[in-house]
Amino acid sequence: MKTNVSKTYSSDADTHGSEPQSLRSHPGGKQFPPGISLWQIERARRLHKVCIGIEKSIRKGHTLRRAMRWSLRTARNQGFYRADASRRIRVSRGTLLRLYYQWKRNGRCQQAFALRYRTPHKFDLSPSQLREFINVASSPTVGNIGTAIDRCARAWQISSRTLLRRLPVALRNDIRQLHRMRAKVRSLEKQLGNFIA
Repeated sequence: MKTNVSKTYSSDADTHGSEPQSLRSHPGGKQFPPGISLWQIERARRLHKVCIGIEKSIRKGHTLRRAMRWSLRTARNQGFYRADASRRIRVSRGTLLRLYYQWKRNGRCQQAFALRYRTPHKFDLSPSQLREFINVASSPTVGNIGTAIDRCARAWQISSRTLLRRLPVALRNDIRQLHRMRAKVRSLEKQLGNFIA
């Protein structure tokens, strides 16, 4: 039975999570590049609020140093990102100062922070290329995924790094697991051979 490779491994090279409608429908949300992950959008919005707070403090007559100190305390007390609970909100005084000037230079908006994020490579390998890679990677003569990537990259005239980025994460994990299992089998065969000898 043939496997629909394009459906099985159709995710991007890096996972970025689903995008709740409430986040994308937020005013200005549609202006973020589609490849930006949710925690990055949340970070940009949090930084935007912090920078607005800094400007308000300055307008009230406080120095930039004092306004930064208050805003930095607020930013550090926010804990983890709601969009990715594994990521702690971290910002130093130097980083916040740099981001504040970046925010001022780029229009004083949330998207000022999104300008520094790269849109990840999208999955654009054809199903036939995926099948070819799987055949190469699953060959008994190939001992690791790096060898398979190098062979296919040379055949398709692209860099190994580019091919690695374009491979779906699920496929990469499956290939690595296959090679680990084969390595264990070879190790057991060697142990049995020594026992018999």
